Amino acid sequence: MSRLFAAIDLPAGLRERLAALSRSVPGARGTKAEQVHLTLRFAGELAPEPEGAFRAALADAAAGAAGPFRLTVRGVGAFPRRRDPRIVWAGVEPSEDLTALHDRVQAAAVAAGLEAEDRRFRPHVTLARLRRPEPRAVGAWLDEHAELREEPFTVEELTLFASELRRSGAVHRVVATWALGGAP
Repeated sequence: MSRLFAAIDLPAGLRERLAALSRSVPGARGTKAEQVHLTLRFAGELAPEPEGAFRAALADAAAGAAGPFRLTVRGVGAFPRRRDPRIVWAGVEPSEDLTALHDRVQAAAVAAGLEAEDRRFRPHVTLARLRRPEPRAVGAWLDEHAELREEPFTVEELTLFASELRRSGAVHRVVATWALGGAP
């Protein structure tokens, strides 16, 4: 069984910058550059047959997408809320193309037999997870980095990752990629 998720992989330079930023979050263990991504759908543990159905549905979702589009990482925040931060994230500017791709990925997951998600899509890149947060220190960090804005980048493909949980944290590896809009 594989623990899978569909995501947008970010350009290497952007991953490096966000990973470096994550190391400055007070009381957090930063995210490694190779782990930085924008999750569209977490599928969880899938046996071979449902995994195959999910992969086929994602291939169709990517082929039917409008094609490459631009995204910008902008701003920072915390989940579940600022006064009790457990996850610190970098935001992504709203994009109709991103929302459309997310919706296609969600439909693919349901077509593959996964349950529909009931929470609203809030596109973000996880920077750090906090075990014992210091809300004031994290709040000051959020204020200091509130104006974060990276250069726009082009999203050209949808990526399926496998995630292996280890004592040192999750390790992700690329399982498959598909060009958006069926481009070669």
